[in-house]
Amino acid sequence: MKGYRELTRLYKNYWIKSSIFTISQRMSMLIFGVGSYMILVRILDKQEVGIWSLFLAISTTFELTKTSLLKNGVIRFYQSKNEKTEILSSAFVINIMYSIIAILIILIGKSIISKYLNSPELSSMLYLYSIGILLLILFSHFEYIQQSNLTFTGTFMSYTVRQGVFFIIILIIWIRNTHTSLDRLVIYQNISILLSLIVSFFYTKKYISFIFKPGIQQIKDLIQYGKYIFTSGLLSNIFTNLDRYMVAGLIGNTYVAYYDLSARINNMIDVPTFAIADVIFPKSVIAERQEGMSKVKMLFEKISGIIVTLLIPISIIVIVMNKFIIRILAGNNYLAASSVIVVSMLYAFLRPIQNHACNILNSINKPQITLKINLIVLVLNIVFDYVLIKYFGYIGPAIGSLIVTIIGAYISTALLGKYTQVKMINIFTESFNNFKNILLHGKLKMHQI
Repeated sequence: MKGYRELTRLYKNYWIKSSIFTISQRMSMLIFGVGSYMILVRILDKQEVGIWSLFLAISTTFELTKTSLLKNGVIRFYQSKNEKTEILSSAFVINIMYSIIAILIILIGKSIISKYLNSPELSSMLYLYSIGILLLILFSHFEYIQQSNLTFTGTFMSYTVRQGVFFIIILIIWIRNTHTSLDRLVIYQNISILLSLIVSFFYTKKYISFIFKPGIQQIKDLIQYGKYIFTSGLLSNIFTNLDRYMVAGLIGNTYVAYYDLSARINNMIDVPTFAIADVIFPKSVIAERQEGMSKVKMLFEKISGIIVTLLIPISIIVIVMNKFIIRILAGNNYLAASSVIVVSMLYAFLRPIQNHACNILNSINKPQITLKINLIVLVLNIVFDYVLIKYFGYIGPAIGSLIVTIIGAYISTALLGKYTQVKMINIFTESFNNFKNILLHGKLKMHQI
């Protein structure tokens, strides 16, 4: 009985509860995402898979940048001010404006985008996605309302329904051995958004006042708060998908399918690292206010050391078994992706260091530094990708990302070090000590975090 009460107490704790649902949401999206991918590569040809990958890159960039602009600001002001109705109404106005701008960009620029990426099918796909953008206005607004009220069940359920419905639809198509088009896949995605929106509404309705009262000052405050995070998020998303854009524009979208496979493998191995970050890194905000920068330094170096400890052996396993993994996920037709995957594993343990350094900079109110880091990294990646494609062909962007990730991890850690005294060498010292503890004691020592 005592154990049950302790579990109940822990579950009611904000950080524990939010972490459980965040990790569950990540795992749900990973499982359905991998399952959907394994089916799609078996019912589409490489060129179609490449185009679908480009579409997902563009649509994901829209969703994540809108989240970067609004979510943190809505949660912050909702919790710190009494103008809750005004905050939510103002966020809804910005949400609508941002979505309309995105639709206009699609309608005006879809032909240009599809032409540059050598993917004429993208034009009609983006046009159909404009319906999804309209549905996402309410979907994202409901998510902000739920998280502002510190409830996470609805977000978890709605994202699970969204991913699960799409997976079930394409699973039925595969079982029935029927052909589908890329346009139909976008329609199926819109259907999944609609159904998840309905689910989200039922979890959100008790928090909805149905009073629309936006304010000019609240709109300004939200935009002012989110502008640096938005711009950094935009640059970061372009950087994440740059390999695919450059390969499609300079070589052909067939090779994009190889980078898509590599990205999905990287996403899988990133799940435990981001799970750790989701659980512990929010402490940095509290630590900076209550215990000073020395505590922030300790958190960053220890957590980054743990992440490196986890990723190095995982990366080695993927390198050794990459062709076996390729056969399971995509089949023998994708074995040419082996070299791209091997190169990406060489820097997999460095990528989270830059991401988490930027997150810490945001948490200590230095988002402008994060913006500069992301801008530098993006420009470097464009230059390296362009040059290396000319010399090495489709493997060039992978080599470029390796070089730029090393530079980015160093720059972000050095700039964070200006405020917190963190050092890259300390991260690897922590990692070395972790390996030593595992070998000598069979466990990681996390009790000091």
